[in-house]
Amino acid sequence: MRTHTGEQPYSCNECNKTFSRNCDLKRHLNIHTGNTLYCCNVCHRTFTDASNFRRHIILHTGDKPYSCNECHKTFALNEYLKKHMKTHTGEKPYSCKYCPMSFKYAFHLIKHSSSHKGENFRYMCYHCHTSFSSSASLTVHMKIHAWGDPYFCDYCQMDFAELSNLIVHRRTHTEDKPYCCFHCQKFFSRSISLKLHMRIHTGENP
Repeated sequence: MRTHTGEQPYSCNECNKTFSRNCDLKRHLNIHTGNTLYCCNVCHRTFTDASNFRRHIILHTGDKPYSCNECHKTFALNEYLKKHMKTHTGEKPYSCKYCPMSFKYAFHLIKHSSSHKGENFRYMCYHCHTSFSSSASLTVHMKIHAWGDPYFCDYCQMDFAELSNLIVHRRTHTEDKPYCCFHCQKFFSRSISLKLHMRIHTGENP
């Protein structure tokens, strides 16, 4: 019921962050205490959550025990297989309340719904009547009608309209961090993250 009421009765005494479940608070407290219960033997990254640790280990082993009966594609986690199966069934359970469009995945609906927010939307899609604030956003959207988002993540089956967005997303799985700060040798997965980090050294307050 708390997902409907928004109630978050469990509060952290250190930073006043609140949670709907006591187990989430306990997990959060590890951030302040420095307790890390799970350590990867390969890269020595530490985790406070067992499920996140198991997901991480799969990245090193490369195991993909879950197989699609339709196309025999394999996946590391069962939840990834379930998402993939929707590409065969054509199921689109997530519908937009502003226009007739529906989506296979909730995150696609969330991304789409942002196009309805605001007031200055002069560019309209003649397929589904979704409006956009710029012609560039409309151009990206039109690819959905032309052939769907063409770039798929091999790990979780998220799809993207732009290859550059897929490349950045993949780093959440591979933990690739190609951008390095020459001041402190800290690495980042995105160039924008490095730029923001550099302000620590430059003192810039824009």
